[in-house]
Amino acid sequence: HIALNLFSVLLIASGFSLLAPKVLAQSCTNQYGASVACQPVDLTINKQVKHPTSGLFVENITSSDTPYSPGSEVLYRLIVRNGSGETHNPVTVTDQLPAELTFIAGPGTYSTPGKPGGTLTFTMNTLIAGQSRTQEVLVRVEPKTPTKCNIVNTGRATSPARPNGDSD
Repeated sequence: HIALNLFSVLLIASGFSLLAPKVLAQSCTNQYGASVACQPVDLTINKQVKHPTSGLFVENITSSDTPYSPGSEVLYRLIVRNGSGETHNPVTVTDQLPAELTFIAGPGTYSTPGKPGGTLTFTMNTLIAGQSRTQEVLVRVEPKTPTKCNIVNTGRATSPARPNGDSD
């Protein structure tokens, strides 16, 4: 069976409200103990996968869950959230598919149509403070994928104000 693992880290700036002023850089400590300015982590992406039997979107499908089989279709949901007090425009989302998955449908452009392991890229315009947007991506598990393997699929959201963005 195939377990689909998604690394989920949803970091939201504390103290957020819709009326909050522009989020400023946080204070962080580097490895040598010096205080340095850090970029707030307030533009987040959360990636979920549709469970093959329950139909619910979950963070991960593990080896104890009913598996997807080679050749089956898998639906992912990407949720991008602006937890800052500012507007992000544009927000670029990239989804680097592993070699075991081939893009079928979704927003944007795919780097290698009909072939596995490409990159899906799409843009969300004007994501205002506190807003979330959801996009779904349909992929196919490659027929030659071993039946006992973990597939890791990672999405990334960035904007000009947050070039380091967030990955999930």
